[in-house]
Amino acid sequence: MKLAKLKELSKLILIIIIIIIFGMCTDQLLLERFKHHNLNRPPSHVAVPSMNQRIDDLENIGSKYFTKPRNLQTICSKSNVALSANFTDNMLVDEKHKLLYCYVPKVGCTTWKQLFKTLSTGSRKRMTFYNRSQQEYILKSYYKFIFVREPFERLVSAYIDKFYTPNPKFWDSWGRQIIKQFRNNSNVTSNPCGHDVTFEEFLSYSFSSIKKSNISGGNEHWVTIQQLCNPCGVGYDYIGHLETMQQDTEVILQRANVSHLIAQHNSTMNKIRQNLHFDEKDLKRSGNCLDIKDALQRIIDSLIYKDFIPPNSPISDYTKSIIRSASNITDNGLRNSCIAKEFYSELDDILKLAWEKKLKPPTSLHESNRDHSLIKFQKYITKRQISRRYIKQLLEYFYLDFEAFGYDTSFYRNYM
Repeated sequence: MKLAKLKELSKLILIIIIIIIFGMCTDQLLLERFKHHNLNRPPSHVAVPSMNQRIDDLENIGSKYFTKPRNLQTICSKSNVALSANFTDNMLVDEKHKLLYCYVPKVGCTTWKQLFKTLSTGSRKRMTFYNRSQQEYILKSYYKFIFVREPFERLVSAYIDKFYTPNPKFWDSWGRQIIKQFRNNSNVTSNPCGHDVTFEEFLSYSFSSIKKSNISGGNEHWVTIQQLCNPCGVGYDYIGHLETMQQDTEVILQRANVSHLIAQHNSTMNKIRQNLHFDEKDLKRSGNCLDIKDALQRIIDSLIYKDFIPPNSPISDYTKSIIRSASNITDNGLRNSCIAKEFYSELDDILKLAWEKKLKPPTSLHESNRDHSLIKFQKYITKRQISRRYIKQLLEYFYLDFEAFGYDTSFYRNYM
């Protein structure tokens, strides 16, 4: 009997202790919340910026770097580029938030496609899904936006990712075709591989596609934004720039009342490998056409050009070291596989440190143009000067993409 009473008393004491502890924790939690609330509450005399002011401030960031055209239609009338009949192919529609996004390859479209998929929650459709009258309604009533990029840099990005760094898929589907069409004396390796397309051959094919208004498959990477998204005919509500992509993306997400996705956008941007288009499998497969040493050097050159690593980066010496250490492996496929694995393991550590810096916008126009891309490209990628004839054609075919989106052409004109 006494034992039963003792057990009951013990239970009662335990309950009382739990209640006391819970009460103490609750008081502490309320105190912390009170402190946090008051610490984050601005003084009554300080004006809190409105959401509209925040959006205006973000929009004004781009004005530091890009001049808006005074008369877009005048610029459009001076362009000799024929408009593609299929310009709606690249338009994505989000019915839920009444958004229309025209994506341009090599202008952050992978990131925005992922965001758009999240935004639409299953309602995302291509513009081609709708009939003519529905398309007209969408173009009139939806919030329409695109992202643009400096034309030469966009072409360079396409060339590096698709033809210069290991990309057997593009070598086979486009490289061989370009070499066959624009090279007089190709060797026995170039014809079946398509691995050594020069930049001038690439430009020749780009200009040919633009002239014919031939947009299909992968060649949308190197035709004009004018042909892909028709900014002359579509009154876009917002034109974002790759150079200020984070700020422009925040503006669009705020406009669509989905600002909670901003954090998700930032985490998506940190997928380094995906943004750089490096694939360990591509490096292994390229061994049939390109020596592993040359393939790795191409990757290093591209990272130097993109300012991810300095020209004197220790990755070059490390690469030589792993190639030497794998020299005793007789099986070529196994050797390349081991080298690729070691190389990417070291590369990931280096890129993590460089990525955050890359995401920050330049503090000034001078900083953003510190080294012109044309000079850097010739120094680290082509290793030779690009003919002035090609630069002249670049300015002709991409006239609207330069002028309408505020990109300066004076450097190219002086180069000629």
